[in-house]
Amino acid sequence: MPIQTPVSPDIKVVITGHTLTGTITIIDAVTDTLVAMVPCDPDCHGVNFGAKAGGGYYAYINSKFSNRLIVMDYDPNGDGNVADDVIAG
Repeated sequence: MPIQTPVSPDIKVVITGHTLTGTITIIDAVTDTLVAMVPCDPDCHGVNFGAKAGGGYYAYINSKFSNRLIVMDYDPNGDGNVADDVIAG
């Protein structure tokens, strides 16, 4: 079940945490296509975005039960291709 589905400030992606499946879904907001489903802790939800040095944004996803904050870089090399997303921390 998706919880909180924000669009990134640069309008490139929609990222949501799924509480029941333990996944993070990344959707390309330009093409409206599913880019990736990344595993996360059970009951991950709550996505916020923050600027990163040099341009672009990180997505911050929290987990209700694991006391963990996932930091995702959905465009690590700045080429505009969100398919190369990585967990940055």
